[in-house]
This record gives sequence, C-alpha cells and structure tokens, in this order.
Amino acid sequence: MKKFLLILVFGIFHYQLFAQTAEDALSEFDWLTNYVERNYPGYKLKTQGKEVEWKKYVYSQRQIVATQPDTLPIILDNYLKRFNDRHLYLRLANKTIFEEIIQREKLRQ
Repeated sequence: MKKFLLILVFGIFHYQLFAQTAEDALSEFDWLTNYVERNYPGYKLKTQGKEVEWKKYVYSQRQIVATQPDTLPIILDNYLKRFNDRHLYLRLANKTIFEEIIQREKLRQ
C-alpha cells in the first residue's frame, strides 16, 4: 500500500522545529490531507456517507492551523487519529527529514 503511505507521511515532525509561517503550515496541512485522500485505501470507506461532516472537520482544522501554525503537528496527528486506523500515525522526529521526503515524493508525482 505505497509502503503504507510512506510510513504515514513519514510522520516526521518535531514541535520545536515547527515555528513557521501560517502559509508554510497550511501548505503542509494541505499536502498531507490531499495525500491521504488520494493514497489511503480506507479513505472512501471511512468518509463515505459523512462527506459533509468530514469537509467541515477538515476545514475547521485548517482554520486552526491558519491562526496557530505551531499547532500543525497536533492537528495532523488528530486528523490521522480520526480514521481510527492504527496504521495511520504521526511519528515526531526531525522536520528536515520530513521536508526531504516531501520533496522526493513531489518529484515522483
């Protein structure tokens, strides 16, 4: 399963390294949510019949990131937990590694 969502988005974040602009945080939020929507095999099953509720949830989380960019790791972790799938998780580590993986992934697309 695409190396299970690249070990779910390589879950490589670190709270203290996440001091960033709202624009950067929103870009990363959008990237992850779009990546999960396109690549997570259970996405349609887990959101089916709840599309309106799901879109409202994602929008509300995006608004939080826009106003408080440093909360991005927490918001993304909560987003993934909402699927209630132990295969999806965010592992906190090093932002530099995360950025390198995103760059590699973008080049593949």
